[in-house]
Amino acid sequence: MRPASAFDLYRFRARLRLRLGGRGPVLTMLSAERYVEVPTLLGWLAPRPSERLLDCGSARSVAPAYVAARYGAAVYAVDRWAEVAEQSQIAATLDRAVADGEGAGHEPSLLRRILRRPGAEAIPELAAASPHGEGTTGARPAQAGGDARGRVRPEEHREGGSWRGVASASRPAVRPVQADLTALPFPGGMFDAALAVSTVEHVADDGAALRELARVLRPGGALALSVPFGTQARDLWRDEQVYDRVPASGPVFFQRVYDWPAVEARLIGPSGLRLEGRVIYAWHPRDVTLGDRARGFPLRGLAQLWRGCRAIVTTPEHLHPDESAVCCLLLRRAE
Repeated sequence: MRPASAFDLYRFRARLRLRLGGRGPVLTMLSAERYVEVPTLLGWLAPRPSERLLDCGSARSVAPAYVAARYGAAVYAVDRWAEVAEQSQIAATLDRAVADGEGAGHEPSLLRRILRRPGAEAIPELAAASPHGEGTTGARPAQAGGDARGRVRPEEHREGGSWRGVASASRPAVRPVQADLTALPFPGGMFDAALAVSTVEHVADDGAALRELARVLRPGGALALSVPFGTQARDLWRDEQVYDRVPASGPVFFQRVYDWPAVEARLIGPSGLRLEGRVIYAWHPRDVTLGDRARGFPLRGLAQLWRGCRAIVTTPEHLHPDESAVCCLLLRRAE
């Protein structure tokens, strides 16, 4: 199976959105960061059919359906908000799409064909990185699949994906669970892998969240997560609308931006997990500005995809204070 790519993710969301129509759940718009985070983290985890995967912060995300369809894993979608229940309708829509492509003489549905087309702008394959840096020098270290400046380059993959392993409507591929990340309602060691795409930074007690994620992983299980990253750690508070919700009174905690010492102290340390991989993506301020200006554009999804593919790979030492960045981590529980 070819590596997950930004274009795969974009096409999957577009086709699934058409299937849902105007009466179904509203899928969250994918930001530029998600187009690099999701393929990178899934490339590390490489879920297998029948494995259990915990997806965190899944209210209206396309990630649970994408994992279930592409890898055939049983996905438990967890979010503190009630909207996570809409993942059941998304999963049912996915099942119908798969069924449309089954049977002799049936042309595979458009949704099923998404993963069989050549990929493009694929995120580079990333080897396990040292916790003290990516082992390269220079302001913009290059990675496998990137150019000399570290920018992600277009790459085609000919090997087709598969919908085999996607559960039927009687056994949904995605199981929504409304729960707090600091108190998960699962027994210890239940999951083979966990995915937290830009979620942990919104939890005030992030250490407690990491301990819970580590608890529900089986021995040898892996946690792939991403968080906002900068040259200096800081907490962001808001007194205006946050995720369609208006604070009752006064400013509320919104999210945390991490630097590397904060990642070690607040995430890796409390989890007790072993660091196996790290990559930091950054964007030039000009690209961020252009992406933000495109939010009102009818094809704003393509604008975010374009910005996502302009990510560069860097290190904490070479990150500029004005650059927007995310840090992707792969943590593993001891056998």
